[in-house]
Amino acid sequence: EDMVELRVLRKDEFADILEEMESAMYSLDGDLLLELLDGIKNCQYEGKPLTEVVKKAVRKVELFDYMSAVEMLTNQMTVQTSEE
Repeated sequence: EDMVELRVLRKDEFADILEEMESAMYSLDGDLLLELLDGIKNCQYEGKPLTEVVKKAVRKVELFDYMSAVEMLTNQMTVQTSEE
């Protein structure tokens, strides 16, 4: 199977998605979290694909561990940017 072309996620886009994920987390809206995750699973950020971290986050959401799911992606975003 050929590699899916990964869309580049901009920092401001990622920040917006994380904000949406946080509010979904506080309102315990697992469906919305899964939808948001699905939207970025074929993206890359700062040259790294998000596929794996999104898969792990989806598993957390399925276990109703919403906070860990959001934390994982927040870490992904901050780890990448601190390397400048």
